[in-house]
Amino acid sequence: MFDNFVVSIDNILTFINTPTGELWFQWGVGIILLYPVLLIIINEIAHRFNINNVEFLHIIIHVRNIVLPVFLLYLLLEKILLLPDSNMALKIIKTTFWILLIHFILKTVNSILFSDTFKFQERIPKLLIDFIRAFLVLFGIALVAADVWGADLGKLLAALGMGSLVLGLALQDVLGGLFSGIALLSARPFSVGDWIRIGEVEGQVKNVDWRAVSLKTRDNNIVMIPNAVIAKGEFKNFNRPTPKHRVHIQVKFSLESPPNQVIQTLFTIIENIPEALKEPKPDIYLSSYDTFKALVYYEIYYFIENYEYNDSYKKVMAQVWYASKRNSLRLHPEQADYPLITTDDILAKLKNLNVFDISNDDFYQLAQNAKLESYGIKECVLRKNSISTWFYIIADGVAEQHNDASEYDKPVITYSLTAGDFFGFSGMIDENHGESVVAITDLTVIAIKIETIRKMLHRNPQIADCLESVVKARSGFEV
Repeated sequence: MFDNFVVSIDNILTFINTPTGELWFQWGVGIILLYPVLLIIINEIAHRFNINNVEFLHIIIHVRNIVLPVFLLYLLLEKILLLPDSNMALKIIKTTFWILLIHFILKTVNSILFSDTFKFQERIPKLLIDFIRAFLVLFGIALVAADVWGADLGKLLAALGMGSLVLGLALQDVLGGLFSGIALLSARPFSVGDWIRIGEVEGQVKNVDWRAVSLKTRDNNIVMIPNAVIAKGEFKNFNRPTPKHRVHIQVKFSLESPPNQVIQTLFTIIENIPEALKEPKPDIYLSSYDTFKALVYYEIYYFIENYEYNDSYKKVMAQVWYASKRNSLRLHPEQADYPLITTDDILAKLKNLNVFDISNDDFYQLAQNAKLESYGIKECVLRKNSISTWFYIIADGVAEQHNDASEYDKPVITYSLTAGDFFGFSGMIDENHGESVVAITDLTVIAIKIETIRKMLHRNPQIADCLESVVKARSGFEV
């Protein structure tokens, strides 16, 4: 028995000393030594990815549990057992390995393009991603067919060419959309997230694939427009060359309304619209007359930061009505005169509000130098860092006092003002550093000239102290 054992060892050593045996021995030792090391490295990477919540963890697990064992089996069959290439089991294992490897590459590419770490999907249309996937799959199929199954790639390409010709004739409309998609992809006239208008359809680009572009409209609907339609027509991109967008509004006033006063009123309206940018500056001008209808047309142009928030024109049109009423401007020649507000009307409102404890003569002096003004929702009545010549008392409605008028669309609210509350007191001392007031509902205020208030307080100093303490307590600002 010992002699047989010695003979077996001699045969093994003799085989190992041959070129084939030496290669077999090297592969065997390499697998025995390297496979555990690879498992340790992969497990360590998976452990760190799991701790750090890295989104590529599933790829590492896929390699460890599936790809690597199949690759090891392939090496055992071909390099250790030395099975011939014609062996069916070896072909199946080799094909399986290539399929798993292609699947691994696709999962890796997909994770990179659609991960939270790499924001490529925001800049790369889905059409290009589909092409990358298709190329990798076709390349892998050709590689497996040629390397494993011994297919003739020349004949395979010829067959694919004939098949492509037949499919091309049958699917010419589909292919037309495909090549239109390729043209759009190469030109890159828009990207995901851009706001565009194609014909009568306007929306935000949500997806670009081989067949169509998907738009999300302001009605929260998805509209799919074929690439062939886009390639044949015109479209407008509101995000190119910059997201800034110029808004155009046309308004009409009666021929009796003084143009300079109308233009100044419109400029004031645009200044109070938070979405309207200061630069580039707004442009407002008289464009034409309609003498037959006794109307004058005015054009308003201003810029907003992004077309996505293109609803500021609604605020402009609403504030035109309130501003025209405050400034006694007619929107139409047949418009009835605004009701005449008399001194007695204002006097009655002042007394009913019970803001001041003063004599009748003082009340009458205030009413003589006051006016009633109406403001719409979200209109800025008093802006911080502005010099006001009026003292305001709320007659009806609700307003909010903010600490920063430059961002009063997202303000820090310091106080809610209702009927009987006042503001504008700091304007009697210096520039308004502490108040910006915005209407929350339709608002009616009594605006009294600052000089008249100052004289009244000089005659009644106790009221001045009371007003100052109320302002400090309300806002916390020094006045």
